[in-house]
Amino acid sequence: MASVGIPGFTAAGNLWLWLPQARLTLESAGKLRVGASGAVLAPMSGDAAGLFDTDVDLAERTKRPFVEGRAHIAWGRDEMAGSIGASAHGGWLARPNSTNQREAFAFAADALIPITSHLELRGEWYRGDGMRALGGGAIGQLLGTDGEPVHSMGYWGQLNVNLTPRVTLGAGYGNDDPDDDFVGARGRLRNVVSEVHLHLRPAGPLVLGFEYRQMRTTYASGPLSNDHLNIAVGFVF
Repeated sequence: MASVGIPGFTAAGNLWLWLPQARLTLESAGKLRVGASGAVLAPMSGDAAGLFDTDVDLAERTKRPFVEGRAHIAWGRDEMAGSIGASAHGGWLARPNSTNQREAFAFAADALIPITSHLELRGEWYRGDGMRALGGGAIGQLLGTDGEPVHSMGYWGQLNVNLTPRVTLGAGYGNDDPDDDFVGARGRLRNVVSEVHLHLRPAGPLVLGFEYRQMRTTYASGPLSNDHLNIAVGFVF
């Protein structure tokens, strides 16, 4: 609940950005379901928006959509619903004054595993090039010192425990690690986020959230960290 608009573990292993897309998914029936998805997406390089953001970015200049595919297995229903998936991403970035294009590809895996009706484990992993375009990959760094997309690897995981229908306790950890040779001496070498959270539903739709989160970023000169203590109040409907 401490993350509204931009999810937790952004720039720490979570490729969260949802882009406009057309997607087709096929899935079998039964207790153990097997499925596959394919999609074409609007291209985006992840540039920061300026005061007048009216120009096209490096991905849009290629005039080619991103493409993605995912295969998965799924089982269970409701609180015991689980899934494991593997996916691939392909994209392109324009080069200045050239018809040649940089390639940005990645592979990923994701899992939602209900251990019991009160305990679940979820997480994702990725490895690829140019992943700033998908929401903070490579700690928001797109091109390296050689002008090529930054190579990075990231992952995040979270364990949630429903102690009672009105009390949820959880903890998570995320890590994004760009290749040091790509980002150079002034780049961000590693970003780590760890958190613990507590959700309370005292009555009706009211929900209270408490979270402690630490963010730690490593530069060539050394690590810097900060701590957040978040309190949230909301309604679930």
